[in-house]
Amino acid sequence: MGDHSAFGGRSDAQAGRLLARAGPGLGDYARHLAYLLYEVANGAGRTEEAVAYNSLVVSWNNILQHAQEAGAPTQQTFGP
Repeated sequence: MGDHSAFGGRSDAQAGRLLARAGPGLGDYARHLAYLLYEVANGAGRTEEAVAYNSLVVSWNNILQHAQEAGAPTQQTFGP
């Protein structure tokens, strides 16, 4: 996946920098929320929204890498 996945022209690197500023632990909740929102949107037939949330989840490892490069501590991940 490219560096402009789910962010409407914004990059995974920008999301990673934002995640780094958010502090440790918050990223896990953000990823889990994106997955839950994907499930809700998908179940409601809101395909465009579901694709955007799914792209965020799929891009998560890349975003996390950018966050670590920006100085964020390594985070444990949970969930799907």
